[in-house]
Amino acid sequence: MVKGHFHAGCSTTEEASVRQHLATLGLKAPSSAEAVKRAFRSLALKYHPDKRPDDQTRSADFQRIKDAYDALTAAGLA
Repeated sequence: MVKGHFHAGCSTTEEASVRQHLATLGLKAPSSAEAVKRAFRSLALKYHPDKRPDDQTRSADFQRIKDAYDALTAAGLA
């Protein structure tokens, strides 16, 4: 896989996982590493639990966004 870009040569399972994580960040394949970082930062600011400490859904949403970003980073896409 080429670092920083979604590559069509990925396995079907890996491809589906990448697409799911990109969708969590509001992106579609192919997406650049910069686009992934920008989307994560924007969503992280919007859903950070410190913005509304009394709203438990914010914490769950933030965790989902962070997990997607972490997975994309591990895959070399961010």
